[in-house]
Amino acid sequence: MRKTHGRTRHYYTSRGGLNYLLRNRIYLGEITHRGKTYPGQHEAIIGTDLFEAAQAKLAAAAPQPPLGRTKGRHAFLLGKLFDDAGNPMTSAHANKAGKRYFYYVSTALNTGKTPGIVARISAPKIEQAIADIVAPMLSAYWRPEHPSVGRTVAAIQRIVVRADRLEITLLTPAIDLGHLALPDIRHDDETACFEKPLRLHRTKRARTLIASTDRAEPMVDRALVRALAMSRRWVRELSAAEAPSLRSIAKRESVCPSYARQILPLAFLAPDLVETILAGTQPDSLSLAALITAPLPVLWDEQRTLIATFA
Repeated sequence: MRKTHGRTRHYYTSRGGLNYLLRNRIYLGEITHRGKTYPGQHEAIIGTDLFEAAQAKLAAAAPQPPLGRTKGRHAFLLGKLFDDAGNPMTSAHANKAGKRYFYYVSTALNTGKTPGIVARISAPKIEQAIADIVAPMLSAYWRPEHPSVGRTVAAIQRIVVRADRLEITLLTPAIDLGHLALPDIRHDDETACFEKPLRLHRTKRARTLIASTDRAEPMVDRALVRALAMSRRWVRELSAAEAPSLRSIAKRESVCPSYARQILPLAFLAPDLVETILAGTQPDSLSLAALITAPLPVLWDEQRTLIATFA
């Protein structure tokens, strides 16, 4: 924490040389290049169990950012959300017909500055949209003992809301290696940046922009497709005795066993549902995080009924 021009600024993530050393996979006999890990030509000097234990301790000891409140409601994106003119977006609420509505509003509206194109946006809508994008990307070692919301918020460095897309910057250590390898993600040792399309529609009074998941064209969910592919490959390996157990697969893939157990049933998803996901025409609110929240039904008709609830 430090004071700048009379204002107190807080820094909740500080990763220095010691943190870099403790996270460096070179001590495992491996080499990391552009987000991917390869076997090195040198010998390991520590074991995998010790390294993973260190990662868990680092994640558990990392400080949690404060959560803003608006009349009893957490504003999870406070300090992380900006309009496309660079203005921070603060939390606000309004009451109508006995119901309270929550928003993120550009601070430019109260300071006389020029706001961006999106000056006000529904808080629940944008928070859910961002959670659906970020949560499936998180590494199993990123704050595993924290709740999903806390893990997601801590991974976010900055989000810029534009008229047609979100510009998202996450902390690189928070993201699993599979997502870091995707071609549309630009990253270094500190941060990873990418864009996601966002459709907005105006309310009747044309004053408030609300995030909408309506899509004009199919949109392939990379996280969901990747999970489908992994689950099928794992089932083949287990059936052919190429892998001794799901736990061994989870260790190899650097994911936690509980997450692997959630992913595995996707291998038995109805063929027509798989085709829908591969084509990007699945229901708008269907995401990997939403799909693995509850056990997947065994019967295909029940699966179709479940997927229909996301429409």
